[in-house]
Amino acid sequence: MILRRFLDRDDDKQRILSALSRPDCQFIVLYGRRRIGKSALIKHVLRKDRDIYFLSDQTSEQNQRRLFAQIVSERIEDFNKVIYPDWETLLRAMSKLLKERITVCWDEFPYMVKSCPELPSVLQKLLNLRLLNFDFILCGSSQQLMYNCVFNKQSPLYGLADEVMKLSPIPSRYMMEVLNCDAVEAVKKLRDLGYVNREIPFNENERNSKKGLYFIHDNLFKFIYRFIAPNASILELGETNAVMNVVKTQMPSFVAECWENLCRNFVSGNEIDGILYNKSSRWWGKIFTEDVPKGEMVELDVVAESFDKQHVLIGECKWTTEEDAERILFRLQRIAKYLPFVKHRQVHFAIFAKSRPVHSKMARLFLPEDVLS
Repeated sequence: MILRRFLDRDDDKQRILSALSRPDCQFIVLYGRRRIGKSALIKHVLRKDRDIYFLSDQTSEQNQRRLFAQIVSERIEDFNKVIYPDWETLLRAMSKLLKERITVCWDEFPYMVKSCPELPSVLQKLLNLRLLNFDFILCGSSQQLMYNCVFNKQSPLYGLADEVMKLSPIPSRYMMEVLNCDAVEAVKKLRDLGYVNREIPFNENERNSKKGLYFIHDNLFKFIYRFIAPNASILELGETNAVMNVVKTQMPSFVAECWENLCRNFVSGNEIDGILYNKSSRWWGKIFTEDVPKGEMVELDVVAESFDKQHVLIGECKWTTEEDAERILFRLQRIAKYLPFVKHRQVHFAIFAKSRPVHSKMARLFLPEDVLS
């Protein structure tokens, strides 16, 4: 989603503007993870008719100098007609030819350091000698590389910045402004776009139910917000092995959730043992038994009613090995006796399993090759 207007960041914007209003030229460092609005903030602060914004890439040092000189030529006539042998020569020439104080931003600064490892030392020299007659903003997304370039005590640029700013993601309360609607409409739009799904227990009224739960609908987004987003800072530091260990540990439960959705989709509108079933869903709630008269909370993975309303299918999904079909079936049969929606319908039981459980002949069994066929 591309935003066409500037959101939030008022405090960050004011902090940069305050620094740029100081009498002396400023050196500002701005960093944070990708896709949180660093470049948008900088562009919002810079004056289009005076300042210089340069987005670096992963090309050679010579090519980046050529591209930067070309942008500078919009402010200094024919600046790009000269071939500059190194960054120090270019920056000295630029400072000498500037007729007014402007702001220069180098975005994705770590890319420039990769192609020219001595660049931080060059900047240290020019900053210490006060030879840069412009405000200078360095921006980067790779927190590990920005740390090595600017914050490491061994770095030439350590301690030279007048302002160091780490940007955090925009708060979720701005979601309504992004979608241009109130909270209820925002959720509806997310559902319409397929990002969010609302689940209600089986047999509940879609409009009136107060038991609805909202989930991320897309499996890729689920993966991102379960494993990537919470560990973004660790990944930026290059600690991929630590995150992979988390993924490996939690992947079985993550796949189990996906397996449940596949099983419910398989049952919905499908004919099983001669019975055509309607949309399948989960059910959760209390059952009141003789042993627990105050109510026992239970959850069922798969519940579907036949189109003729004479049958109910109740199923359990397992994405583990060494399961016991007899034990699972016993649990489902015990719960079914107390379910409020069964009434006089005939109940059928099913097990959806990753692999064939012991005592598998006791239950209607569906394996991955059945569900995915």
